[in-house]
Amino acid sequence: MKIIKKFIAIFTITTVAIFGSFINPAYAAVTADIVVVAGGGGGGFDRGAGAGAGGVLVVNDFVLTASSYTVTIGGGGAGASSGVNSVSGTNSNFSTQIATGGGRGGTGLAGQGSGSNGGSGGGVRNLTGAQTPGTGTAGQGNDGGAWVSGSGGTGGGGGSAVGTEAGNNGGNGGNGTTTAIPVVSTVYGGGGGGGVVSPNTAGSGGTGGGGNGSASGNGANGTANTGGGGGGGVDTTGNGGTGGSGIVVIRYVDSQVDATGGTEETSGADRIHTFTSSGTFTVNSVVEARKRITIFEHSTGSGAGAMGKPATGCTPPTGSETFTADGTWTAPACVTTATVEAWGGGGAGGVRAGFGSGGGGGGAYIKATCTVVPATGYAVDVASVLTSDSGTESDTTFATTMVVADGGLGATGTGGTAGGTTADSTTTCTLVSEFVGGAGGDGHTTVDLGGGGGGCAGPDGAGAAGANAVSGASIGAAGGGGDNGSGGAGGGGGDNVNGLPGTDDVLGAGGGGGSDDGTNGGNGGAPCGGGGGGDGTGGSSGRGQVKVTW
Repeated sequence: MKIIKKFIAIFTITTVAIFGSFINPAYAAVTADIVVVAGGGGGGFDRGAGAGAGGVLVVNDFVLTASSYTVTIGGGGAGASSGVNSVSGTNSNFSTQIATGGGRGGTGLAGQGSGSNGGSGGGVRNLTGAQTPGTGTAGQGNDGGAWVSGSGGTGGGGGSAVGTEAGNNGGNGGNGTTTAIPVVSTVYGGGGGGGVVSPNTAGSGGTGGGGNGSASGNGANGTANTGGGGGGGVDTTGNGGTGGSGIVVIRYVDSQVDATGGTEETSGADRIHTFTSSGTFTVNSVVEARKRITIFEHSTGSGAGAMGKPATGCTPPTGSETFTADGTWTAPACVTTATVEAWGGGGAGGVRAGFGSGGGGGGAYIKATCTVVPATGYAVDVASVLTSDSGTESDTTFATTMVVADGGLGATGTGGTAGGTTADSTTTCTLVSEFVGGAGGDGHTTVDLGGGGGGCAGPDGAGAAGANAVSGASIGAAGGGGDNGSGGAGGGGGDNVNGLPGTDDVLGAGGGGGSDDGTNGGNGGAPCGGGGGGDGTGGSSGRGQVKVTW
């Protein structure tokens, strides 16, 4: 515990990235992680400046006792209009933890071109005389954009970056702060964008709810319950956007606390309370238990999700997880690199009554080393099983495009079809290896002997091709073996019976055997074996697979 506290004391936190948590074996007080977000400021009018975001205050290890805690949700400030100045957002608080409302954006009203101070400061609207941006509150936000030249309003400050200035165009609002408690949003506190007169380009609101500036009308409002600053309006016909309201989120280990208040939900072992309006968080009782320690580090990234690197002294764990169906892999605490292996789905066998049918191709294999962000979830989409005569393929993906394993093609006629290819197996990570799936074997052109399904590729090499049906034979062709002979065996061909299925194997399965005399092709093994060609029905394909190792 002393080591962790000493580590945390090194930094003045302005932007935090939460990397994960572990349990201290010593008994300690019951604590909660809390995010407090104040209301954003209102944007200016008449080429008005974007408003500053409400302050984003992250509190770790807040000690809970059996008592009631006041929760106040700050409102967004009103935008400026003709003759009416913009208004800063109001504070939010959880007990004594206070987040400061966002500063209003500067307007075209005489003497009101400067931005106001706040959780994040408001931007500047250029007027005669010196104009200054609002300053942000340390640990909660950043300054508004400073004016340098041109006629555009500058952007409001955000949780992780200052607002910008863009000459005759509007400045962009600063991006917000990413937190690890994803309820209404994982990013809070985006600054508002600056307004301009067309044809110049208005500034964009920062990620985390910042309202866009306008070149043709009113500035956009900040998003509710994010603390986003309002955008600046066009000339005297365009009002400033209203700031987004605040939010308070509380997370603790569910088994340790009996509490009520706000909207409740569970996430694993945790319970989360979300307040989007003012109220009371009541702790009825606590159970003293092992303490959750959250590891986090200062980050100066200017974009949403700028996470930095793992905290000093954070030792990554090791492990692996295999997916045989769709799911989500969440990077453990301290883990920044993972090896991803993916197998595309096999192709289904064809069916051609009275004649031989082709076998489906086996799926391809790919392995890559990926950079990941601790405590972040990555979608896993495992190729599904395809049925007889589909003529389609099914790919497997990790994080949509980070790793893609190509599926084998399903057969629809006499000819066997191609296995998954390396050309269509792609990655945005560092490629380690990739291999093709085995092609499906051809069915006989005049008699009802089916071709074997292609074998699945694997870490040791390509899948073997399914055998072609042989003239004069009395048995369907055999499926190809998986993983260059190290995986599952191909299924045998049928002799007046269904073709045999390919053998399942975690490294890559075999393809199904072809059928004979009105029977069905054998199913491809899992993962990614191709189905055998059938006379009754073609064999189904083997599903895909993903393995993540860290």
